[in-house]
Amino acid sequence: MAGGCTLSESLRGRGSDWLLVMALVLAWGWAVSRGNEPASVSVYREGQRVGTWPLPQHGERTLVVEGRLGPVRILLSPNGVRIADAPCSRRYCVASGWHIHPGDAAVCVPSRIVVRVNGAHHAVDAVVQ
Repeated sequence: MAGGCTLSESLRGRGSDWLLVMALVLAWGWAVSRGNEPASVSVYREGQRVGTWPLPQHGERTLVVEGRLGPVRILLSPNGVRIADAPCSRRYCVASGWHIHPGDAAVCVPSRIVVRVNGAHHAVDAVVQ
C-alpha cells in the first residue's frame, strides 16, 4: 500500500502516544470522580466559621445560628440550603431561596451570617478569548 498503513499498524502507534492517551484518560476519570463528592454547607458568623454540615440525602435539618441581630434559621435539605428566617428588616437573604451549587452563598448582611455551599466547582465563571 502506497502511503497508507493497516489498522493493526495504526493501533500499535508509538509508545509515547499511548502513554499520553492513558494519562489523559486517567486525568479525565479523576476529574469526573471529584464531582461526585457530597456537597456540604459551611456557616460563618462575623467571618468565623461556626461549622460545616453535609447536605442531607433525605429529610431536612434546621440550624439556628445567633447573628448580630438575633437568631437566623437555616434549612438544609436535598434541595440545597436556604436561610428560612432572619431578624433583618428587608430579608433579602430569605428571598434568595435555595442554593445547591458549589460556590453558591446566602448572606444576611445585617446579622453578619454567610452560608456557603462547598464542593467541586463545575460551573464556568468566565471565558477569556
